[in-house]
Amino acid sequence: RRRIDLALSSKMMPRPSPRMFVALLASLLPSLALSMRTGAPPMRRQPSSSLAKPGASGLAGDGNGVVEQPQRFYGDQILGDAEYAAQSRRAFLLGGSGALLSTCGCAAVAGKQGCFANMMAEGMKDYESLPEVQSFKRELFSNIPAGAEVLEIGVGSGPNLKLYGSKAKKVVALEPNRSFDKFILEAAIATNTNIEIVPGFAEKIPLPDNSIEIVVGTMVMCSVHSVKESLSEVRRVLKPGGKYLFTEHVRAPDNMPLLGAAQAIADPLQNFFAEGCHLQRNPSNTIDRTFGQSNVEAREFVLSSKDSTSLLPPHFLLSPHMVGCATKG
Repeated sequence: RRRIDLALSSKMMPRPSPRMFVALLASLLPSLALSMRTGAPPMRRQPSSSLAKPGASGLAGDGNGVVEQPQRFYGDQILGDAEYAAQSRRAFLLGGSGALLSTCGCAAVAGKQGCFANMMAEGMKDYESLPEVQSFKRELFSNIPAGAEVLEIGVGSGPNLKLYGSKAKKVVALEPNRSFDKFILEAAIATNTNIEIVPGFAEKIPLPDNSIEIVVGTMVMCSVHSVKESLSEVRRVLKPGGKYLFTEHVRAPDNMPLLGAAQAIADPLQNFFAEGCHLQRNPSNTIDRTFGQSNVEAREFVLSSKDSTSLLPPHFLLSPHMVGCATKG
């Protein structure tokens, strides 16, 4: 078993300092103040024509041309300030207030799952485009043999589909949030992937024992209800000799105490706003116990800031990572 803690260098994420910690809090507070308002949000957006109520302009008036406040429609449902504010609170941590107001479209999305799906589809594009992320994902997905049937748990908006190429005979996409379906289908069409979307949870995978050659999970164990049950299910559905390919964001290493403190502060908020995501989980020991330590190869590292224009890498609270492969003996 191989576990590597990469040493920090000038090319890696800089060692946190009190000044960086203050900058972290300063960057979070404006978004937090915006999202925690219980009254009307500071910015109201008129819905697009495709989501607006038929025959309505999206503006409430008195019939004499006097315009009052805009209303947010989803079909025939008007989203009130409380619902809009609640959706905003749950979304901002994943992409920041700028991404929320410009891309999430929460004002026209009914329900937190729809808002979360939009936020993940748009707000994580910068993460997926990082050369470092693309590099370790290509290396990880090179373990998929030609003609394999793959199960991906928590497929989300389908950012990994482009990495399967022609190697995967079929990808079974397990996803509990049905608001992701449209994004998954768009990604499957764009990548010419043979895909089957299966609603369900990692704790109870609706597949027979010993039925899948490869299981993929990227950024999933942070938000499952039970890491132990989810990994047991992954092992159950794998064929003997099958592989579980994983990458997860994890808690900060001991030599980065300020980043760890920032994660601890933000963790309850992240858990509440981001559909149960935990910033300080590390499934490493559970993976070892489930598959046997000798059957696991993994490494832990912190994403670099060299490809970022700021001092901190994008989504820096998620920057501690682990990547690896576990084989069913």
